[in-house]
Amino acid sequence: MIKVDAQCRTDVPHIFAAGDVIGAPALAATGMEQARMAMCVACEVDYKDVIAPILPTGIYTIPEASMAGESEDSLKSKGIDYVVGRARYMDNPRGQIIGDESGLLKLIFARDDIAFARRPRRRRTSHRAGAHRSRRNDVGLRGRAL
Repeated sequence: MIKVDAQCRTDVPHIFAAGDVIGAPALAATGMEQARMAMCVACEVDYKDVIAPILPTGIYTIPEASMAGESEDSLKSKGIDYVVGRARYMDNPRGQIIGDESGLLKLIFARDDIAFARRPRRRRTSHRAGAHRSRRNDVGLRGRAL
């Protein structure tokens, strides 16, 4: 592993690193986020100087698995009251098209975020398991900033 600071700068000030070489293997979206930030810092572009706080990770097994955000155990240990939503892929069009009968999407919301709203405003985490699930976990995060 190559050691980098918070802006992906190595011990050599003008050399940056991003992606799997600086940490655990992750999805392309994670490496791109790190590289975007490093490029902005290196080229002094005033666009991005911090990495998004939650990035997706994936495991390319059969079935694939991916997650972004905190786990139920993590929320329990912090004393955060939460609500879990689950959807089976066999019940949605994408799962039916690819024939995924065992895949699962799990979304976790802080209960306070949904208490007075029709739609949750802040998703805490997204977990997926099933065929081709590692590639699309970024979609699970898109609703976080509503």
